[in-house]
Parts: sequence; structure tokens; C-alpha cells
Amino acid sequence: MGAWIKFPIPGHDAAAMVRQMDRAGVERMVCAHQGCLTGDVRYGNDEVLRAMAKFPGRILGWAACFPVNRELGIDEVKRCIGQGMVGIKMHSANKIPYAAASYADIWEYAERKRLPVLLHTWGDLGTLDPVLKRVKKAPILLAHAGCTAPEAYVQCARKHKNVYLELAYSGSSCGLVEYFVEHAGADRVVFGSDMPWMALGEQIGRVVFADIREREKKQILADNAARILRR
Repeated sequence: MGAWIKFPIPGHDAAAMVRQMDRAGVERMVCAHQGCLTGDVRYGNDEVLRAMAKFPGRILGWAACFPVNRELGIDEVKRCIGQGMVGIKMHSANKIPYAAASYADIWEYAERKRLPVLLHTWGDLGTLDPVLKRVKKAPILLAHAGCTAPEAYVQCARKHKNVYLELAYSGSSCGLVEYFVEHAGADRVVFGSDMPWMALGEQIGRVVFADIREREKKQILADNAARILRR
């Protein structure tokens, strides 16, 4: 959610995103703000909290963090979860490795509360090994799964039962959804749109028109997320 400094993104505000949801038949979405890529995470989180209040039940929030200190790290995560956000968003744009000590208390909190954590990834899964060895209960969603080396994503999901493959990726190769379902299982794949960077309907089409069973499409588009979010 929100504008981006490097190029225009039409329809980036909450109302426009809900209109896209209505057109595509989407009941609810979980989103973070563009501020999660910067030190302005508190501003971004507040924007999402306002959207959640304006569109109750339609917009849910990821609590973003920028753990250069407690205020923007664990304290910010707890503040947002306390106000109704449903999980945590970490983004590598801050140049802080997910296994860094500054994330340790956030991972511990997620594990204790069994909160889902959405990680921006771009094939660098080896750096997650220290995290995956100690975080076993909190669901971990690997965003942009299959952006490169899809077999590595499958291996990670098969090795770690709390890891899920999230589909937000516009340039994926043909057959990626089918590959994930065959080798990791439909119950380990979660839909992601990357809206408003990508059009919601376009991204849903990757699942709707995939050569998989109808029940597998439903798992990916709705059931898995509902289970992870316990909703």
C-alpha cells in the first residue's frame, strides 16, 4: 500500500485496492505499506492501521519493522499486533540479514505467539538457515517464491514444515504453480499478488488457470491463508 518514490503506482491507496478486490471477488487481503522498505515503518504501519479501521474485515495488516533499535524493531511489532495486525513483515531492503541479532527478539516473539512472518526473498535462502533451525512454530512465508532456483524453494518447504511458498512474482516461468503443487504440495503454497505493484486480477489468473485441481486452487487462494492466520 502507498506511493513509491521511484515510479508512479496507480491505485495504491486503500480505497483503490478495495475496489480491485471487489472486481476480482476477493474477500480480504493482508498488506504492508511501502514504508516497510525504509526507516519510515511507523508511518507506514499507521497508514495500514487507518486502512484497517476504514475497511474492517477487508484489510488486515502485516506489522513492518526496521530493527536498528527497539523502538523500530520489537516495540513497533508489538504495538501493531496489539492494535490488530495479524503477522510480521520483514524486508531485506534495510540490508539487515534476517538471521541478524537485531531480529532475534522479533523472531522469539513470533515463535512464542505463533505469528506468521512474511519474508521478502529473492533466492537467498541459505542465509535463512540459522533462523529455520530455531523457529519451528511460527509460519514463515517466503515471498516471491520461485523468482530464481524454484527447486531450492521446494527443498526448503519440504525440509521445514512451517515454511510456505508465497506466489507474488510477475515474471515467473510458465508452470511454476504446477511445479510447486507437484513437488511441495498445494497445502504449502500461498497466494500473493504484490498489489498494487501488480494487478490483482492478473496475479489471481496465474492460479485460476493453472493445470491443477479445483480443490488445490482453493487451498492456494484461500484455505491455506485462513489456516495460517487462524481465521
